[in-house]
Amino acid sequence: MELINSLKVNIKKLNRQDISFVIFVCLIFTYTAILIGIRNAYGEPSIFFSNKNTENITNNLANDINSERNTDNSPKGEENFLINNITDNREAPSPTIIITIKSMTTTPKPTTKPTTKPPTSIPTTIPTTPVTDYSKPWEVSPGCPTTTQSCVPCITGEAYCRIESGKSNGFKGWACQNNNPGNIRPGSSKNTMISNNGGTPPCGERSGYMVFRTFNDGKNGLKAYLKGISNGQHSSYKNVALGIYCGECSLQFFFNIYAPAGDQNDPASYANYVANRIDVSSSNTMLSWIVANKLDAFADAIQTHEGWFTY
Repeated sequence: MELINSLKVNIKKLNRQDISFVIFVCLIFTYTAILIGIRNAYGEPSIFFSNKNTENITNNLANDINSERNTDNSPKGEENFLINNITDNREAPSPTIIITIKSMTTTPKPTTKPTTKPPTSIPTTIPTTPVTDYSKPWEVSPGCPTTTQSCVPCITGEAYCRIESGKSNGFKGWACQNNNPGNIRPGSSKNTMISNNGGTPPCGERSGYMVFRTFNDGKNGLKAYLKGISNGQHSSYKNVALGIYCGECSLQFFFNIYAPAGDQNDPASYANYVANRIDVSSSNTMLSWIVANKLDAFADAIQTHEGWFTY
């Protein structure tokens, strides 16, 4: 900067020829500075870029000025000032420009993968409704096994066909599926009477009738029930006004209570049927005598009339 300021002050005092020369010197200096800058930037010395050549160029330039000024009338002091400033600054190093490029690191945004639900598996099996085999008996009361008897199947409309609500198939008579050959109605006092006379109480009930575990339990339950009635243990089989107490009662009196007309029965016909089967009188033979002498035949006749249908 001092060199440039000095040149500005002294240019005013120079004539036209001197000004042209000074411009030439400035161009040479500029060119030299550019070459030095390129050398410092690339680090490759050349004969054009060495300090020695630059010094020679500068000395030659100074000599040319002295020889040129010998014929000029300009003041010597001004020449010497210009030359000295040129020669004194020839060794001035050019500034080195260092550019540092900082690497920029960017943190990538975390990539979130969309969550997809696994495909819902489609069942390969089609549920089927179980088919009921109406040719065989089925369980009719919780806790009671299915009868092993060969009950006769039937459909709606057939005689004596007993069908549960909501079904169109069933079996003839309730007695076979229930293992209840006497079609005895349920009741806790009846259960006690059966137990007290050597029978096995029912395991459940269905459609207003007792259900026994097996046919033998049902048949023995019927006999125990008849014994209890004959022994006066059932309060319904009495007629206090007439002084009739079963077992001192006829079959006609007995069946009016056992199979009343109000339950779609014919008590007189029922009594005659049984009397004929066991060869007794429906009006004169007493129940106590029948139970004591023909209990098995009596129970068999009741079983048949109640609708025990088997193969």
